[in-house]
Amino acid sequence: DQRAKMVSVLPQHSLLNFPFNASEVVALGRIPHQSGKVRDTEIVKEALTTVDASYLESRFFTQMSGGEKQRVQLARVLAQIWEPTSIGNQFIVLDEPTSALDLSHQVLTLKIVSKLAERGVGVVMVVHDLNLAARCADNIIVFDKGIIVAQGSPDEVLNEQLISNVFGITPLILKHPVTGKPLVIN
Repeated sequence: DQRAKMVSVLPQHSLLNFPFNASEVVALGRIPHQSGKVRDTEIVKEALTTVDASYLESRFFTQMSGGEKQRVQLARVLAQIWEPTSIGNQFIVLDEPTSALDLSHQVLTLKIVSKLAERGVGVVMVVHDLNLAARCADNIIVFDKGIIVAQGSPDEVLNEQLISNVFGITPLILKHPVTGKPLVIN
């Protein structure tokens, strides 16, 4: 139970075929805390609001779109680490958290993740979009056929040679005019 208070995971695909509504799914993240029904209900509502999914509160998970399911599962992850613990650092592991989301919810998700990192939560996020990685990561690890081929800051890792070797394309690498981060154009 202690580990569940510290580490929360969002898999790429969530296989949930039970007739749970969004609130019940998010409440699964509160199980290790035993903080009482009233407090847990408050956190569930706040987590759903944070991911712009409060309107899904009573809807069955099995009747949601892919993006809605993704946001509800993100709310579950947030509910699990909602309050800092006294037992150690908290971490989230996110596998393609923006894959099923429209642009506005992708941006919202990145803002949420950034706020968690600012709060001191460790974030490990798997993404295939290099520009998304450049935008939000302090450290990028690039794998090729399961082997780490590069690790470092976006500026260190996202270069034409590496991208050409790993992805078989000849990219153009520019600096984003606002963020100054690498911008990969193929």
